[in-house]
Amino acid sequence: EIKPKGITTIPRLTHFTGCLDGVPLPQPWVEYVHPEGNIYYYNRSVRLLTNADPRRSGLTATFEKALEQISGRLQGDSKPDDYEIYFDHPESSASSSTEVIRYYVVNYDQKSIFWVEPVDVLTDLLGLDSFESLKQLQLVLRPEFWTHVEQYPCHQLTYDHDAEKELIAIFRYGYADDSTAPGSNFPYGAKESRGFLKLLERTPNYSKGDELNYSHRRSWTGNVSSKARCFRVYADVRSLSCKAGSTAGSRLVPPATDSPQPRTDDW
Repeated sequence: EIKPKGITTIPRLTHFTGCLDGVPLPQPWVEYVHPEGNIYYYNRSVRLLTNADPRRSGLTATFEKALEQISGRLQGDSKPDDYEIYFDHPESSASSSTEVIRYYVVNYDQKSIFWVEPVDVLTDLLGLDSFESLKQLQLVLRPEFWTHVEQYPCHQLTYDHDAEKELIAIFRYGYADDSTAPGSNFPYGAKESRGFLKLLERTPNYSKGDELNYSHRRSWTGNVSSKARCFRVYADVRSLSCKAGSTAGSRLVPPATDSPQPRTDDW
């Protein structure tokens, strides 16, 4: 007989609270749930985001130590106005003699990610291509930014109206491009582009810089995640086209991934 693992009896008068097994999150951490069900945590006071549950034993102290070292290098001109830091702390790391924090810094002003020390794309960041100039590096890192936004959209307080206008312009171009030059390297065809434009036109028209209340964020989270995915695919194609020096030809559609993950670097 195979016995099921875990708890098999539902308690009487079951009700649920915002605490995991009765243990509250340490302040000021907030838990968010992605539309696809993934859970992440955000500490707005230090602009820190992670998938690791801050209630894990010793984790907040580990985060504080790593954050102090990273923040110490984000001073003066090197510190963006609008940024946040992503930490990944594998549970296997907690049992080892040396704890590992994997991280990257998100620059919302430039729509990119970066690190506070040099990293090698071949040895430190598996999956990223080499580059020949800073402009090409910007194109290589842009999809990583949009992957981050796609996976972690729920904690945003303001609506990026400019990004939506840019995406509408991109799909209008894609519709015209495929209608007049079939086989171009735009990632979506005319029919797909027209469908995306219809969806964008139905999105609530928040004003630029509007602060979103709770109900607005709930309705907007799925929209921003799907828009970020479109940006990510488009940014991937631009990066591939730049590297290949391609201006025409068959579509350059990047490989599909079930759950893209921004590359991180160890701290």
